[in-house]
Amino acid sequence: MSEWKKNLILKKGRRYSFSLLRPFLKKNKNQYSIMCNSFPKSGTHLLTQLFSYQEDRDYGNFISSVPSFTMKEKSENELVNKINHLFSKELVSAHLHWSEKISNAIIQNKIVHFFIYRDPRDVILSECNYLTNMNKWHRLHKYFKNCNSLDEQIKLSINGIETDEFYYPNIQERMKRYTPWINDNNTLSLRYEDLYLDSTDNVLSSVHEKLLEFNAIDWDQHKYLKLAKQFINPTKSHTFHSGGKEKWKESFSEENLKMFYETASEELAIWKYEL
Repeated sequence: MSEWKKNLILKKGRRYSFSLLRPFLKKNKNQYSIMCNSFPKSGTHLLTQLFSYQEDRDYGNFISSVPSFTMKEKSENELVNKINHLFSKELVSAHLHWSEKISNAIIQNKIVHFFIYRDPRDVILSECNYLTNMNKWHRLHKYFKNCNSLDEQIKLSINGIETDEFYYPNIQERMKRYTPWINDNNTLSLRYEDLYLDSTDNVLSSVHEKLLEFNAIDWDQHKYLKLAKQFINPTKSHTFHSGGKEKWKESFSEENLKMFYETASEELAIWKYEL
């Protein structure tokens, strides 16, 4: 991983520096960009590792429907404007809610779009750790830090916070905003578990085929599969804690599970995770 990715100040500085250039550099409309979109805490950094060959085109850009510092939802027009100003061949990360307008902007800008999602129960655990211990600049940090136990943090993540000051509804409502990406015709959606545990040839072959559609890679499939498996290393993410599959079984109480299923069982079924 590049050194600037490990330092929050360097990341912000790099992002800001390139943002100053965006209004003056027009993207070649015949060239692609690559977007690694995700449901928060579902493996954004793991997904970007599949495009390590593109690392010199990663300018630290991150497009989010709900930026972590304010947790206030951005307008569609503002997000589309950011998408319209991507550089040619840029690798960008994102937490973008689905909408027809944003989906169309991705198509019109020749973006190779990937979406990664994860068992939301494991997402909740990851979110609890991240917001409590790893990002003190996040708008929600103080709420999670003030909880007296992991049990309270899990309940907070499930229930969300009802307020007009920022956007943090319950887990089902947060999931719903991303769900349409899973079956979006122009998106290759991937499950975190498939990359983290298996790195199967079928999954990586699908990634390679998607890249070929946009002439976004020069390697043949055999070479890409071989190197992609070497790229994947969850511990290289600056937000990595423990990773893995079904860690929620070790941490969720019966009360936590009951609360989660009452809140999000409908969306869990759509995401095709078992109860």
